[in-house]
Amino acid sequence: MSTPAVANIRPIPPSGFARHLPMMASGVALYLMLWPIMTSDVEGSFTPWLEHIAATGALRAFSAPFGDYAPPYLYVLALAAPLLGMVPSDTIVKLVSLAGTLMLAVSVWRLLRAMDAPNPERHALYALLLPGVLMNTALMAQCDALYAAPTIMAVTAAWQRRHRSMFLWCGLAVAVKLQAILIAPFFLAVAIQRRIPLQWWLLAPLALILANLPAALAGWPIGDLAMVYFKRTTFYPELSRNAPNIWAIVQVLPGIDPIATARIADAVAIAASALYLWWVLRRPLLGRRLVAAAALAPMVTAGLLPHMHERFFYVADVLIFVWAITGTVRDRCTAALVQTGSFLGIMAYGNGTEKLAMLGALAMLEATRQTAGSLAPTHLPPLVGGGRVGV
Repeated sequence: MSTPAVANIRPIPPSGFARHLPMMASGVALYLMLWPIMTSDVEGSFTPWLEHIAATGALRAFSAPFGDYAPPYLYVLALAAPLLGMVPSDTIVKLVSLAGTLMLAVSVWRLLRAMDAPNPERHALYALLLPGVLMNTALMAQCDALYAAPTIMAVTAAWQRRHRSMFLWCGLAVAVKLQAILIAPFFLAVAIQRRIPLQWWLLAPLALILANLPAALAGWPIGDLAMVYFKRTTFYPELSRNAPNIWAIVQVLPGIDPIATARIADAVAIAASALYLWWVLRRPLLGRRLVAAAALAPMVTAGLLPHMHERFFYVADVLIFVWAITGTVRDRCTAALVQTGSFLGIMAYGNGTEKLAMLGALAMLEATRQTAGSLAPTHLPPLVGGGRVGV
């Protein structure tokens, strides 16, 4: 009697989902490990704001200024306020941050789909594991994902040439957090290069006004709404608040006058933004070049403006990750430098070690140089004007 042949039986390969279970499990473990840690922002700002809304009621809470974040974030806290009493207030704040991060993952998925990138669902989930994204949510409970998500949606609209949608998303992003303007040179370049009608540009301030309108109708003074973020710059005189930019290095040099140097830094940042605009306008914003240009803009502005925080490269972290997915090994190394810079900046925030931010600055400066180099073609075409303008 012959024995059945088993030598040729091949094991069934794991499914695509199963192959990535270890990384997904590691990500969940990291979120759970950081979740119980509460920072001073959570305990000193976000939680009191939430409790104020719950105590006074949503409508009455917005009748007078409270908090130093723009109203759209406070609206989200108001939506979560009914959970107070059933869920600890600091946990609610972190859940709000997590909800924004999930919205960010959706925006990354939309951009990857528009780019016809491989496995957009999987890579959108991987975006949740980027060091800056993970620590921003699970550790710091910040709301940067809430402005980054519409910013990524605006980049997607630019890719698809839906320019009115692009401006609306831009206005919403700025309404959530002023840091969204760090990518403004990119959208300005898109608008100029594609000769988008000037009246469409007004959709951005319209979205900004509409986002603040509920608070204004509730009684929040319009002047205070306009200045809510500008007031915060007086709180931090340091040239760099753990931001991995050049000023993290400069500010530790002997004999530096922070006030005078900040003025110089502002001038340098304006000049660099103009140079970025000139550089990008001479190159067609097509394909992956568009995403590289979008990532480069906040790397330049946050890299040169004074008073930046460790979190202000957040959009660059996400966009450079998206750009690297469809790129080369060298592109992935550039993306890794950006993630390293942001991670070291956040670590400097966590333990107060300036040297970590300085090391992060070196990584971010090199990544900026490499990203700019990826935009350099072998020839420089004249200013590109347009093509079809979409909705």
